[in-house]
Amino acid sequence: MKILADCPDSATPTLALPPAWGRGGWGGIFVPQDGKGDLLALLPCVSELGGWQPEAPPHQVMGEDLFSLINGGAEIFLKAGFSRAVSQAYIQAGRQPIQLEIYEMTGPDATPEIRAILMRLSRAIEARIAERR
Repeated sequence: MKILADCPDSATPTLALPPAWGRGGWGGIFVPQDGKGDLLALLPCVSELGGWQPEAPPHQVMGEDLFSLINGGAEIFLKAGFSRAVSQAYIQAGRQPIQLEIYEMTGPDATPEIRAILMRLSRAIEARIAERR
């Protein structure tokens, strides 16, 4: 798989990145999908990244292969209705690397459950970061 160097003019509109972007925090964007679209099309174009570069080709998983992406937490996603995901690491000189993960669930009923889990996890991570300061 090739790293997308940039997007054509007709590419998917820019995704709004959460405030935690670049601070080492978590954020989430929930985009309704019909299960037929290409998750790679949701990744930001290199020209939209403000100096960040993809570290390697995106990693895509489906079904039980989710364990290769989030070993230890995959069962929760699978029970809630996980379908597929794409993960992309980004690097920039002098900055901590960041990881963007996009998950597609089998239906909208899974979104509130996963969002609640991710919010609890986010608060726990932010508390640990605050303790280290």
